[in-house]
Amino acid sequence: MNSRPPSVTRLLKNPPERAPALPAQAAPALRVLIESKGGSGLRTATHLKALDALDGQKRTYLHLDSDHGDRYTTTLPDGTVIALQPEEMCLFGWDDARSQLHRHPALAKRYQVLLRGNPVSQTYKRGAAQCRPMGLLQYELSLSAIFEAKKARLNMLYPPVESRGVGLSELMASREVQRQMEQPMLNVHIASAVGGQGSAIAIHDAYATRWLCEQRGIRNVTHIGVLLGPNAFQRRERNIELNYAAMMRELEAVYRDGFTLSLPSGETVAFAKPPFDELYLLDLVEWPRGEDPDRRLSDTAMDAWLRQVALTIHAYTQRVLHDRLESLLLNLANQSDESLTFGVLNAAMVFADLAALNDVIALDKAGAMLEALLARCSPEQGG
Repeated sequence: MNSRPPSVTRLLKNPPERAPALPAQAAPALRVLIESKGGSGLRTATHLKALDALDGQKRTYLHLDSDHGDRYTTTLPDGTVIALQPEEMCLFGWDDARSQLHRHPALAKRYQVLLRGNPVSQTYKRGAAQCRPMGLLQYELSLSAIFEAKKARLNMLYPPVESRGVGLSELMASREVQRQMEQPMLNVHIASAVGGQGSAIAIHDAYATRWLCEQRGIRNVTHIGVLLGPNAFQRRERNIELNYAAMMRELEAVYRDGFTLSLPSGETVAFAKPPFDELYLLDLVEWPRGEDPDRRLSDTAMDAWLRQVALTIHAYTQRVLHDRLESLLLNLANQSDESLTFGVLNAAMVFADLAALNDVIALDKAGAMLEALLARCSPEQGG
């Protein structure tokens, strides 16, 4: 079956605040932390992990989900079965998270309003079940466990060294820790833009990782958001359109007003900056050949598309390819229509309210590219 490559819309790119680059001769290794959320995030991350055998890139994975029964594997051509391991997954939440609200008065006040009208049967023992408030509630009730899982993944990329004195060996160890902290990292968050779990926590979770990196002194890091949909998920679940609209409104809000979250420890995560240094929306722009456009995408076609998504992320997180792809993405606005496709990356066609985005976001060259692409397409074509 011929599958269409994902369209890649660079929604936003913000000048990242990072430490000065190391001298060229140091050739630091690029670390990559892949954080996936929800069912489609898990499938994409699993396909991405299967591509790790193609290179020596140092990646580590963390999947977050309130659905304890969701598992996924993919198989290599030689028969090797690939799956995220238990230590690479943080499964959280309760069968009925609402029953926990009496222990958290601050959360109860908000979620009793957000969950009004949603019967317990829709979410009981079903994770978020396409209900975004439930997905976020499960996340907030589990922040302590989630933070510990994140710290463990960061420790794999930047191993901590305990100082036990002030001798030469301790000073050398301290310098090695500092050198490690200066080496660059890509932090990639993968989530659907339409689901009850992934879209609900993508913004909160990106800020959580940004905060933990600052706490650890990891500053040479680029936080990348990869959102999937909405067109690829049409007619697969309920609330697709509502969840997507809510996700877009929340993005506008944090890009305009910043973000604040009180932690169970009493600390506060607060940022005036956006959650992502780069934000992409990956979606289908044409229904795959052989698929009925009036019905939902088949499981086979969906899996083929998610493999393409994984290959896109794999290519973009390669150090030898990242700068080249970055250059191509930034310069597409000056190219002809025929040059908009390269490798597995297909140029952007997302129909957004650019006037509203411009009110809250300072768009750079990437924004100009998006505006130029939108101008080429009639609104009737988009989803």
